[in-house]
Amino acid sequence: MKTIAQQIGMVEEKKKESVGLPKPFPSDAPSRMHKSYYNNNIDGIKKLYKEQGIELPGYFDSADSYIDYRKSQKQYGGRVQPRGAQRSSETR
Repeated sequence: MKTIAQQIGMVEEKKKESVGLPKPFPSDAPSRMHKSYYNNNIDGIKKLYKEQGIELPGYFDSADSYIDYRKSQKQYGGRVQPRGAQRSSETR
């Protein structure tokens, strides 16, 4: 079993090798888009994880669990800013 740091490093290396998987939709995208991404790419994702010896996360078990996981993630950008971002500009 590999440590998490080793697994992350392997995933990053594999990304650099151009895996060919498209970038997931933003977390605020409609559920149908996340479901489409899951249905179109889950086989490639599972194959990649298996090749690298990485244990599959639980949210890859079904499309619904993947959608719930993606919807629960917060992504910064647009109007959402990390805590303290406004305060730092006020002190300048």
